[in-house]
Amino acid sequence: MKVYATYDPASVLKGGYEFEKRIIEDLGRFTTRQLRSPVAGSPSGNSTVLGFDTEYSATGELLTVGFADANQSRAIETSGKWQAEAKKILKSAQVICGHSVEGDLDYLVKNKLCLEKWLRGKDVYDSFLLARMVDENRGRGGYNLQSLLLSECNFSEWKSETEALLKKTNNAADWTPDQRTERCRLDAWATRILCERFAPQIDKELYSFTASIAMSLHRVGLAGAAINLRLFHKLGRGWKQEAERLRQKITRYAHSKGVSEFVPTKDDHLREILYKKLHYPVLSKTEKGGLPQVNKATLQKIIADCEGNHVFIKYLLEFNKVDKLASTWYGSEMEGRKKSVGELIQNIPGSPNLGLLHFWIYSLRARTGRRASGGGEEGDPESRNSQNWPPAARKVVVSRWKNGKIAICDFTRLEVVLMGWRAGDEKLLDYFLNGSGYIGVAKEFWGQDVKEGTPLYKGTKSLVLGLDYNMGWYKLALDLWNKAGLRLSEDWNEHCAETKRVRKRYLAMFSGLRRYIRDRITEVTDTQQVVSPSGRIRHLSHHGPDSEGFWHIRNAAVNQPIQSFASDVTGGAVIDYEAALLREHNLSYLDWHRALSNTPWDPPCSPVFNEVHDELDLDLHPKSGKRDLEILVDCMENVRSLKKLVPGFDLKLKVDVKVRKDWCGNG
Repeated sequence: MKVYATYDPASVLKGGYEFEKRIIEDLGRFTTRQLRSPVAGSPSGNSTVLGFDTEYSATGELLTVGFADANQSRAIETSGKWQAEAKKILKSAQVICGHSVEGDLDYLVKNKLCLEKWLRGKDVYDSFLLARMVDENRGRGGYNLQSLLLSECNFSEWKSETEALLKKTNNAADWTPDQRTERCRLDAWATRILCERFAPQIDKELYSFTASIAMSLHRVGLAGAAINLRLFHKLGRGWKQEAERLRQKITRYAHSKGVSEFVPTKDDHLREILYKKLHYPVLSKTEKGGLPQVNKATLQKIIADCEGNHVFIKYLLEFNKVDKLASTWYGSEMEGRKKSVGELIQNIPGSPNLGLLHFWIYSLRARTGRRASGGGEEGDPESRNSQNWPPAARKVVVSRWKNGKIAICDFTRLEVVLMGWRAGDEKLLDYFLNGSGYIGVAKEFWGQDVKEGTPLYKGTKSLVLGLDYNMGWYKLALDLWNKAGLRLSEDWNEHCAETKRVRKRYLAMFSGLRRYIRDRITEVTDTQQVVSPSGRIRHLSHHGPDSEGFWHIRNAAVNQPIQSFASDVTGGAVIDYEAALLREHNLSYLDWHRALSNTPWDPPCSPVFNEVHDELDLDLHPKSGKRDLEILVDCMENVRSLKKLVPGFDLKLKVDVKVRKDWCGNG
C-alpha cells in the first residue's frame, strides 16, 4: 500500500485547522475498497442520469465526447458522423452531469443535442459546483476532476500522461485518439460518480438556483464586451511610453544612490534602495520570510507618516500604476505570463475598429461566496479579471452596435442594506434603503452636517463598512488615520484610544448590528460554521476561541452571510433578467444561447456583458435597449427568484443607472 502525505500535521497546530479534514481524507481513502473502473461501452439505453465530458483542440474544435452511467462509459471521436450515436445515448437522458459543465454544453447546443432545460440550469449537475458547496476549503487544484475523485475514492489516477502532453503543446489534438477517448470516457464517469456522492448533501432548491446562476453567467461570458480598438491601441501605446519614461527616471535615481543593479519590479532591489540607501523605517513585514514590505499600501504609508522628500516613492507608485496598465491590459514581452487583454480580443466580422473580449465569471470561486473572474481552474477559458478594471481601462469598452449605449446598473449600498435586513436593525436599514446613507449616519453620529468627500464623510464610511464586519479598533484606527484622513487626535496613541470609544459608540447606535455580530460569533464557536440567509454554509474550523487565528474566523463568520447573500442577489437578478428578456422577445434559451455562441457581436436584444460585485453592465440594443433596461432594473429591484428561495427576504432594492457611451461612464 502506498501512502502520500499531502499535508504536514504540524500545520494544524499553526492555525490550519481546515487541513484536519484533508489529512483524515488522505488516510481514510486507503482503508476503503478500490473503486472498480467502468466497463468500456455505451451507457445502457434507459440511463436517465448521464455523465458527460468533451475534449477539444486549442482552437476550440470538438475532438471527443464522452458519456457514462454508474458502470459503463464510452467516448466517441468526432471525426465521422458521431451525432447519431450521441443522440441515441442521450435519448433517455433527463439529468446530465459534468465538471464545469457549462462549456461542455456549448458543444451539445452547436450539434442540436441539448435540452432546453439544461440551459436554464435545470437537471444539470456540476461536480465542481457541488464540491464547492459541500466543502469550500480545498486548496489550490483541489477542485479539478481527478483530485476530487481521488480524494473521495480509492482509485488510480488516469490523467498524468495526457497532462504531461498538454503542458508541452497545450493542445489535445496532439494526443492519440486512444489517449483522448480513454481520458474522456473516464472523465465523464468520474463526474457522474462525484455528482452521485455530493448531490444528496446539498439542498436541491439552493443547488438549482446556483446552477441557474452558473449557466446565466456563462452566457454573460459568451456575449463578451465590445472593445474600441483604435482607443485601446492609442491608450496602450501611451501607457507603454509613459511606463518606459518613468522606468528610466527611477532607474537613474537608483543608480545615483549607489544601487548598481536595479529593476523596479523586483522586490529585493526596492528593499535595497528604500531601506538601505534611503534609510526609510520598516513599517511592516511580509508574512512569509519576515522581509520589509514594498507593496503599495506600505509605500503610501511611508509618504503619509515619514518626513522628507518622497520623490522616488511617488515616481515608483506612478510607474507601477502605468506599467500594470501597459503589461496586463495592453501587452507584455515577458515570457511565461498570462495573456494580456490585447491578445484575447477577437475580431468582429465587418467591424475593423471593434473587437470582442469575453469576460468569464465563475460562481463560488471565492470561499466567501463571492464570484471570481479570469482563468485559473482546469478547463477555464483564459481571460483577465473583469471585476477589477480601473477607469482608465474601462473606457475602451463600448457598445457593439453603432447606435448602442452602455448601461451601468449598480445596486445602491447593497451590502449595508443586506446587513440592516439580516441583523433586523430597522435603523441601519432605513438609513441606507430609504434615507441619506452615510451623510445621515454622519450627522447623527458626529452631531454636524457632513459633506461628501470630506475626511469626516470618509471616516463615517470606514466606520460603517468596517464595523458592519466587526473590524477591530486597531485596524479601524489605521483606516481612519491613513485612508480617510480623519485623525481623532494628532497623537497616535490618543487617536487609538478615541477610536476605541468611537467604535463602542457606533455599535451602541445600531443595537441590531451588535446583536448580529454576537450571534454569528456564537454560531461559529458552537458549530464551526455559519449559514447565509439562502442556506450557503461557510465551514470555519477551529480549536476553540483561544486557538490560533480565531479573530480571523470570527470576522469571517460575520462577513460571509452578507457577502455571500449579496452574490445571490446579483446572480438572481441575472437569471431573472434572462428569463424576462426571452419572454419579451419570444426567444427560447436555445435561441439565445446559439445567438451568443455564433454571432455574439449582433444578438437579437441587449445582453449583460459583465457583473462586477454589485453592478450589472448591459449593452443596449439600438432598437430594444430602452425596454430591455426597464426589464433589468425591475429584476434587480425585485430579485423574484431569490425571494422564492428565501421567502423572508421582502425588500425592494434600489438601483442606480447610468446610460453612457462607454463602460467608464463617459458621454
